[in-house]
Amino acid sequence: MSLVKSVLTLWALIVLLASAANAFAGAPKAADGAFEPNPAAQRRALSGPALLQAAARAHWVVEGRGSRIVYVIFDPNCSYCHLVWKESQAYLKDYQFRWIPVGILTPSSPGKAAAILQAKNPDAALRENETRFVRARGKLGGITPLPRKEITSQTLMALKENGTFLKATGGLYVVPKILFLRKNGKVELIEGALDPKDMAAVLAKAAP
Repeated sequence: MSLVKSVLTLWALIVLLASAANAFAGAPKAADGAFEPNPAAQRRALSGPALLQAAARAHWVVEGRGSRIVYVIFDPNCSYCHLVWKESQAYLKDYQFRWIPVGILTPSSPGKAAAILQAKNPDAALRENETRFVRARGKLGGITPLPRKEITSQTLMALKENGTFLKATGGLYVVPKILFLRKNGKVELIEGALDPKDMAAVLAKAAP
């Protein structure tokens, strides 16, 4: 009996780890290769206009000065978020990326998210985190996390509100999430990292 229990316990652990890995990897892909949110999850989320209004009220760091606005919810230690950031750099002339930091993946994530939001120059802090990003265990985002005692109450509240916004988007509790208004007036919500070859086609849908 003990052997059977051990096997069942091991199998449950494998299933749990596989589910977690799948969640953090992003949502299922569409036929064209781009990641799509779960339609059922979208129905549980805020409506399109309300979602965009909530995104505008979130605490974000801006890159680019284009007329097309794209919101990205990210964790400073998220490798997939880092890939989205790298791809976004080629589009800063025509797009404005508003990066919404949350701290959900690792113990150092909240401190790094706080370091970005609380910096005198948040966009420079964001760039520091991403340009020094190392995809290795225990490293990841390149910015030094703020110690808990140095994080202001305003920054703590900002991170809490960003986390609430992430939950309000519905679907999987994962990062990155990409959000923008489409030319047809609908809201595009993408869970997970885009395939680099799909980035241009997806962003072309964004309304000016």
